[in-house]
Amino acid sequence: MDSSFDYNNGLCKRAGKLQSYAVLITGADSGLGRAIAVAYAREGANIAFTYMKEYTDAAVTADLIRGTGASVFALQMDKAGHHACENVIRQVVETFGHIDIFINNAAHPQTYRELEELADDELEDTLKTNIAGTIEFCCAVLKHLPPGGSIINTTSIDVVKPSNGLPPYAATNAALANLTAALAKDAIGRGVKVKIKPADFRPNYKETQSRSLPVSRTSVSP
Repeated sequence: MDSSFDYNNGLCKRAGKLQSYAVLITGADSGLGRAIAVAYAREGANIAFTYMKEYTDAAVTADLIRGTGASVFALQMDKAGHHACENVIRQVVETFGHIDIFINNAAHPQTYRELEELADDELEDTLKTNIAGTIEFCCAVLKHLPPGGSIINTTSIDVVKPSNGLPPYAATNAALANLTAALAKDAIGRGVKVKIKPADFRPNYKETQSRSLPVSRTSVSP
């Protein structure tokens, strides 16, 4: 699906299936994260979401959520880490009283480039955000989820069809798929479901990058 979405097109009918739920979504300032946040809000959930530096985008997301009648709580995160994740969870619980669903959507997309051109800091950011950040958030939120609660991790098509110019990004998505499978086994005793959603959509950043690169650099390997 395209990450740009007309929220008022009348195609999405409200059923109120998430009334009184509290949902935390990471990286929901734009794109898929924003679409998820608004969709859940339309179903009656109260939404907390994180963002990094995109204050203007986050404000737009918050306004869209309020427009559904749902409560919204936006939290800026300067950096990931165990204490930062714990702090976010604490604030969400204090605000809504509970967390029912955690959606891990935040990711470092990585710039398209040849592997030998990859800078150390970009590799570190990709690994920290996409793997370490996910693990830290899952650990922090798991103790607060009730039986019947859910953790949903989003990945990309690179899990099964890696794109040219994105080896580290593809590797982190494959790792996330295995992390989700392992965590699902550990969480089943708590009654918590852990799932994964390979995202079939074109995020805004990928569309921008693909326009500036030769076709051979953006093609999907067979």
